[in-house]
Amino acid sequence: MMPLSLDFSDFLGSKVKECDLLLMKKDEKITALETENALLHLKLSKLKGQLQEERKQKDLKGDQLLTAANIHHSWRMKGKALSEEIKMLKECLTDLREQVEDIPFRMEETMKPAVDVAQIIEERLSIRDATLRDLEENLQRYKEELIETQERYLKEKQRRKALHNTLVELRGNIRVYCRTRPILSFDGGSDHGELIHRPSCSREEVISVIDDETLSIKCDRPGAPTSTKSFEFERVFGPNDSQSDVFSDIKPLLTSLLDGYNVCMMAYGQTGSGKTYTMLGQDYTPTGMSPEAKGNTDKTHDGIIPRAGRELFRLMREKSTATYTVEVSVVEVYNNEIRDLLTADPGGMRHDVFTAEDGAMEITALSTRLIHSVDDLIHFVHHGMTHRHEDATLIHAHSSRSHLVVTLTVTGVPTPTRTGINTGDEIVKTKLQLVDLAGSECVGVSGVKGTALREASFINRSLSALADVLGALAENRTHVPYRNSRLTHLLQDSIGGDAKLLVICCVSPTRRFLSETLQCLGFGSRARQIQRGPVKRRPVIGGHSDATGGEPLSPVVRTKRSHSLSSLQSKLGCLSRDNSNHLTLLSQKQVWFQATSYLKNPIVMLGWQDQHQTWLKDTLSDVVYYCSTE
Repeated sequence: MMPLSLDFSDFLGSKVKECDLLLMKKDEKITALETENALLHLKLSKLKGQLQEERKQKDLKGDQLLTAANIHHSWRMKGKALSEEIKMLKECLTDLREQVEDIPFRMEETMKPAVDVAQIIEERLSIRDATLRDLEENLQRYKEELIETQERYLKEKQRRKALHNTLVELRGNIRVYCRTRPILSFDGGSDHGELIHRPSCSREEVISVIDDETLSIKCDRPGAPTSTKSFEFERVFGPNDSQSDVFSDIKPLLTSLLDGYNVCMMAYGQTGSGKTYTMLGQDYTPTGMSPEAKGNTDKTHDGIIPRAGRELFRLMREKSTATYTVEVSVVEVYNNEIRDLLTADPGGMRHDVFTAEDGAMEITALSTRLIHSVDDLIHFVHHGMTHRHEDATLIHAHSSRSHLVVTLTVTGVPTPTRTGINTGDEIVKTKLQLVDLAGSECVGVSGVKGTALREASFINRSLSALADVLGALAENRTHVPYRNSRLTHLLQDSIGGDAKLLVICCVSPTRRFLSETLQCLGFGSRARQIQRGPVKRRPVIGGHSDATGGEPLSPVVRTKRSHSLSSLQSKLGCLSRDNSNHLTLLSQKQVWFQATSYLKNPIVMLGWQDQHQTWLKDTLSDVVYYCSTE
C-alpha cells in the first residue's frame, strides 16, 4: 500500500506569513522601544544638564556666601578700626579744645612784640614813602633834564654836522658815506650753490656799525693775529637802514644843485655789495622795468636816482623865481669806451670826451632827452638799462660789466616880473651826475672767463685809475692822471673840484669778502683826505662873470684875457697849418672850446707872464689829444 502524501505548501505559507507578521510586530515593538530609549536618553541628558547647572549654581552660591562672609569679616575689622580711630579723634578733639582755650592767651603774648615791630615798620615805611616821593620827584626832574639834554645833543649834533659839512665844503673834501648790506644767500657760496674754497669763505658777519659815523671790522686773516680796525665817514648806514634813510642825508645836495653848484653822487664797491640797489632800487631788472614793477605804487625800495629826480622836480615846482628845464643823458663806460645808451645802437658811434667852453667835460655826439617829470627820467633810465652790459658770475647773477653815468642838466632862467624886469637872479646851468660804478672783483672768486674776464680787467683798471686820481689829489701832485681812463676823464670836473662830490662805499658784511671790504674802506678813507678848495659856483650863461664864482671880471683881467686870446689864436693857427690833415676832423667849435676854456680863469691869466709855456702846453694838450685819437 502506497503511503499517503501530505501537501505542506499551504501550511508553510501560512506559517511564514504568521511569522512575518510576528516579526513585523516585534520590529515595531523594537522601534517603539528604541524610540522610548532615545527619549529616555534625551531626558537623562537633560537631567544631567540640570544637575550640572544646579551644581554650578550651588558652587556660585557657595562662593557668594564665602565672599559675603569675607566682606562681613572685613567690615567687622573696619568697624573695630573706626571705633578705635573715633576714640583717638575724641581724645585729640579734647586736646584741641584745651589748646583752643589757650590760644587767646598765647596770641596775646605773641602779638605784643609783633605789634611793636609793626609800629616800627610803619614808621620806617612812612619815612621811605617820603624818600620815595623825593626820588620820584628827582627822577621826573632827571627825565626832563635828560629830554632837554637829548634835544640839546641833537641840536648840537646837527650843528656839528652842519659845521662839519661847511668845513668839508671850505676844504673841498669829498663827502664819503658807507653802507653795509644785510647778509644774503650768496655770501656762503655762489648762486649755484657752489662754495668758493678760500680761507675767508664764511657767512660770519665781521662788520659792526658803532654809530652813524663809525664802523669797525674784525680782521682775522689766516696766519695773522685777530685785530679790529675802525673807520670813520661822514655817515655810516647799517643793514637795517632803509633807502629813505640813505636819501634823507643826500637830499640837501639837490638844493645846492638849484643854487648853482654841480653835484655828483657815485656808488663804489665790489660786485654784489649793493651799489645798483642803492642807486636804482629793487625794481631794476636786466631787461628794464618788469611788468610787475610798472604797476607797483610802493616806492619803499626806490634808489637814489628815482628819489633824486622826484625831489628835484619838487624843488623846481616850489621855486617860483625861475623857470627850469631838465635834460637827461645815460651813458656807460664799457671796456674803456663810452657808449650812449639812449640811442638805438649804443656801440655804433665812437664818443670822446672834450672840455667845453665853461670848463665842463662833455661827450661828443651825445644824445640828450628833455624830461618834464620823474616818470620821464625813470623811463629813459630803464631804457638805457636795457642796453647796459651785464653778465652772471659766481658772486652775482646780474653783475654790471660797465660804469653807468646818468647826467641831469638843469637850466634855470629867472622868471620875469609883471613889469618885465627879471628878479635879479642869474641864469644858471648846473649838472647832476649819478654814477653806478661797476664792482671791483677778484677773478678767482667771480670765476669769469673769456669776454667777462676781459671786462673784469677793464673794470679793475678803470677803478685803479680812479684810485690813482684820488691819490694824486690827496698828495697835491702837480699832475693828476685823469686821462689814464675814460671814466676819470669823464668825471674830471666832478672829481677835480667843480662839483659837490659824494661817494657811497658799499661793502659786504661777511668774512668771505673781507679783503674786498678792506680795500673799499681804504679807498673811502683816502678819498676823505682830499682837499680841493671851495666848490665853485657855475657861471652865468651869456654874461661876463668869472667861472670861479659868478663875479664880474675887472677891466684889467678882461684886457689880459683878450691879449692872451689873440696870442693863442695865432699859435693855434700855426698848429692848424702843421696838422691840417688831422684838425679838419674836428669842428672849429670843439677846437676853440679847448683853447678858450682856460681863458675863463682869471687866476691863470694873472700868472700868464710866469707860466706862459706851461699854460700853453696844458691848453693845447686837449687839442693834440683829439687830433691824435681821430
